[in-house]
Amino acid sequence: MPRDFDGVDDIIDFGSATSLDNIGGEPSVGSTRTVATWINLDTFGEGGFGRLLNKTATTGWRWHLDNITVSGAFILVVDRAGGTTTDFARSATNTLVVGRWFFVCGTYDTSATQRVHLFVGNSGLGTLVEPAYHATDSAGDGSGDDSAQTLYVGNRAATDRTFDGRMAY
Repeated sequence: MPRDFDGVDDIIDFGSATSLDNIGGEPSVGSTRTVATWINLDTFGEGGFGRLLNKTATTGWRWHLDNITVSGAFILVVDRAGGTTTDFARSATNTLVVGRWFFVCGTYDTSATQRVHLFVGNSGLGTLVEPAYHATDSAGDGSGDDSAQTLYVGNRAATDRTFDGRMAY
């Protein structure tokens, strides 16, 4: 059942149980990670950067919408080395639109040349496709240990990036 996030102050705190740490394996060893959810946007969230999932402070990862840098985009960012470098992929303009259900998926593979990939699907597409990218970067060497970080859904710890719409996770 979808959860309706109000775009103002909603957040789900999953804590940092061992089962949530370094999803996909140890960050410096050839590992993969996948995050996926269904979303239906009311807006692109607080500040235009509504968070889907967040498990980072200085190392870890975050997955969010981006209607500021690129209109109608979403991005998966993997922070490394204390947040000084990142691997990321940002979808092209208008990949997502308000008021329609989308299945969004992000993958991270430390052994690949392009480490971060995005996928999107909806009833109109009938299949899951890799969208065009606005930008990607795979300059680093792994994500860093996220075991000290808390997993949040629909926001980040500072509660200033609230997701606005429905999410089925």
